[in-house]
Amino acid sequence: MRLLSILLFFVFCSYTVIAQNDIREFQYSPDSISITESTPIYISDTELIMFFCSPKNDTIYISKTTDGGINWSVPGFVIETQVITDGSEIFLRSLLTPTNRIILCWSVQQRGMYSIYSDDYGISWSQPVLILGGLTGGITRRNFNLNLSQITDNKIWLSMNHINNGGFSFYRESTDNGVSWGDNTSATIDTFSMSTTPSYSDVSFIGLSETEILAFYQSSSSEEQHIYMRRSTDGGNSWGADELITGTEQAEKRPRAIKSTDGKIYLVYQREYETIKQSIVQNDIFYKTSTDGGSTWSEEQRFTKYIGD
Repeated sequence: MRLLSILLFFVFCSYTVIAQNDIREFQYSPDSISITESTPIYISDTELIMFFCSPKNDTIYISKTTDGGINWSVPGFVIETQVITDGSEIFLRSLLTPTNRIILCWSVQQRGMYSIYSDDYGISWSQPVLILGGLTGGITRRNFNLNLSQITDNKIWLSMNHINNGGFSFYRESTDNGVSWGDNTSATIDTFSMSTTPSYSDVSFIGLSETEILAFYQSSSSEEQHIYMRRSTDGGNSWGADELITGTEQAEKRPRAIKSTDGKIYLVYQREYETIKQSIVQNDIFYKTSTDGGSTWSEEQRFTKYIGD
C-alpha cells in the first residue's frame, strides 16, 4: 500500500509516470524507521513532503525533500494519534488545498476521526479537530478507508466506510478549507452508497465543476472485486449508473483518482494475483488516464511488477 501512495508523487511530477527501475526507497525505510502507513504531498517537481507513522501507528512524522526525493530531512514529530491498540490501522490521508494548506486526517478505532492542518508546509499545526467520535458506538467511532478529495476550490470531501455497516459509503464536507467538518454527529454525514451486495469501498472523488463530480470505488461481491465509476451532475445529490473502469478475473482494489491542472485524470489502483503459496498474494500497481472528463480512458499501464504486499 505504501507504493500506491508513492506513485502519486510521480504522477504529479511533470505529470509523467517514471519507469519502475527509477523507483527509489524512501530514505528512512525500512532500516532506521519501520513505516506502516504513509501519505505524500507534492509541492513542486523538487519539493515533496512525506507523512508517515511509527510501527505502533501511535505517532505521525514528517520528512521533506528539496531535490526530488534523493535526500530527505530527518523525520520530525507531528502529533500522537491516540491509538488504543498498538499497530491498528489509522488510514492516514493528506491533501494540499488551493491555498497551500496541508490537511491531515486519520481514524482511531473506538475513538473517532481527527484532522489537523498547516499553513506553513508542516512547520506548525492546528489543534486536532474531532470530526466524528467520542460518542456511543455506531458510525461515529469506527470508520475506515478514508480519502480526502478537493471537489471545488472551497469544498473538500472526506469519504469513509463504516466497519459495522458492510459496504455502506459516506462522506463529510468541509467548506472552510478543512477547519471544520460539521457537527460531531452522524446527522451531517452524506451517503454515497447503502449497497451491501455488492459493497462499495475506498471511494475517491474528483470534482470537474461546481456540479459535476466523479466517484471511483472498489465494488466487492462474492463474484468480483473491480473498479467502477459513478457520475453526478447535481453536486452529489444524485448519482448515475455504475460504469466499469477495470475488471479482470483478478481482484482490483484501492482506487485513487487525481486531476492535474490541465484537467487530465489519473486513476491508480492495485491488482491482486494469487501465488504458489497459499494465502500469499502478489499486488501490483496499474493506472489509466482520461482527457475528456472520464468519458473515455487510455489503455491500462502497469507501473510495478512483483512488488509483494
